[in-house]
Formats: sequence, C-alpha cells, structure tokens
Amino acid sequence: MPGRPDLVLPGRRLIIFVHGCFWHRHEGCPRTTTPKANNAYWMQKFAENTERDTRKTDQLRQSGWKVKVVWECEILDDATLDEIVREVATTPKVRP
Repeated sequence: MPGRPDLVLPGRRLIIFVHGCFWHRHEGCPRTTTPKANNAYWMQKFAENTERDTRKTDQLRQSGWKVKVVWECEILDDATLDEIVREVATTPKVRP
C-alpha cells in the first residue's frame, strides 16, 4: 500500500493514517513546532514529509480508496476520538 497506512479496512475501502502533528505538520496545532537549530534541514524534511503524504494519499484515492487522516492531537481528546470512531464505524461497506 502506498504510504504504509496505519489501518486498512478493505471491506469499507477505507485507509486510515494516524499522523504525528510534529512530523506531518498539522496546520494550526501547537505540537507543530520547528526546531531552531539546523532550520534549513528541518524545513526541507518537513516539506518532503508533507509532499509524500499528499502524493501517497492521491495514489490511494485514485485507486478507489477513501483516505482518513487522524491527527495525534485528535486522539488525545475523548470527544474527538469518539467522533472519529463513529465516522469510521458508519462508513458504508463496499459490495464485492
């Protein structure tokens, strides 16, 4: 599978990635910090990570998969986690 997803639900044609806010640059999240030392290295690393995430997600969607990204900070909040679980559980199953 492109991007090595964290969860694959073939019966629902659903792929779930659990992304760390720091490494995958969760926009607006306080966990998305940038180290001050070696700034050029980190900026390039983060740009490569986000570009790869976009590319792999596009490949999966073009192959007929639904893709859900769950952020690290979202699973720390019980209400948000419950909402994500409900969303996944109500994703329709795909007929063979």
